Amino acid sequence: MLEVKNIVKNFRGVHALKNVSATFYDGEIHGLLGENGAGKSTLMKIVSGVYPADSGVFLLEGKEINFQNPQEAYNAGIRIVHQDLSLITSLSIAENMFIHQFRRHSLRFVKRKDLQKKALGMLQEWGINLDPATSVSSVSMGIRQLVEIARELSTGGKVIILDEPTSSLTFREIDRLFEVMRILKAEGYTLIFI
Repeated sequence: MLEVKNIVKNFRGVHALKNVSATFYDGEIHGLLGENGAGKSTLMKIVSGVYPADSGVFLLEGKEINFQNPQEAYNAGIRIVHQDLSLITSLSIAENMFIHQFRRHSLRFVKRKDLQKKALGMLQEWGINLDPATSVSSVSMGIRQLVEIARELSTGGKVIILDEPTSSLTFREIDRLFEVMRILKAEGYTLIFI
């Protein structure tokens, strides 16, 4: 699904990545391990179009890609769930899951019941038992993490990058996250777990 070859990235003389190569297969969960400052997040930011590589090759489904920005990576099916979640806490779970479909100033015209029904179906598909009408502000960090993942999946992503998703979760929430990851693996997604 995804391959990086000899990726190099420097930041003002600091070598963040030196000839990094890795292959990520579909239908697998890949762990990206290393101490702080090892370049894990930098590599994933290159994959997701946030940073350009100084040199090296990046292949997606066998085709060489050179994303100029995160939108290009997004359009190609790369999704990243950052450590700092980007949910809007004043909105419901369903509204957050489908906010990418709203046009500016059109939120008040959304048929919330239809949105909640669609969100419920998607959540249940991934084994997440939540009421989609619930406000994000009233749920735990673990639930928010699952909502963010569900939102990214609802947009048709193929590669899901999770940047240290367990750092603020309880053991029960971690178990739940791993259950969802196993379901996604079985469905053929490529998961990269930092």
